Amino acid sequence: LPSHERGDWAADLDVKVAEPAEYIYFAGCAASFDERNKKVARDTISIMKEAGLDVGILGMQEGCSGDAARRAGNEYLFQMLAETNLATFEEIGVKKVVASCPHCFHTLGKEYKDYG
Repeated sequence: LPSHERGDWAADLDVKVAEPAEYIYFAGCAASFDERNKKVARDTISIMKEAGLDVGILGMQEGCSGDAARRAGNEYLFQMLAETNLATFEEIGVKKVVASCPHCFHTLGKEYKDYG
């Protein structure tokens, strides 16, 4: 799936893209490309903004969390995806990540700890 389309679901939401924000919403692959899941992502951003939170997305800088690669036994690919995402987080200054995808939530919250 083309990375340049990853943030298209948020095009009209007036949300920061690849900029420092208190919270970064990690959409994940499903919410970035599946029409039904795009609604979940859009609603999550809307709720966060309505609550007054400073929220942004990574847009085309967001990569797959690597959950599927790890579950399939491709540890090398998982490590590459994790290291790339963590480097992006550091570059942008990400402190808090929110994910509505349960796979991304688990992977980012539990499995990335081994990498940074």
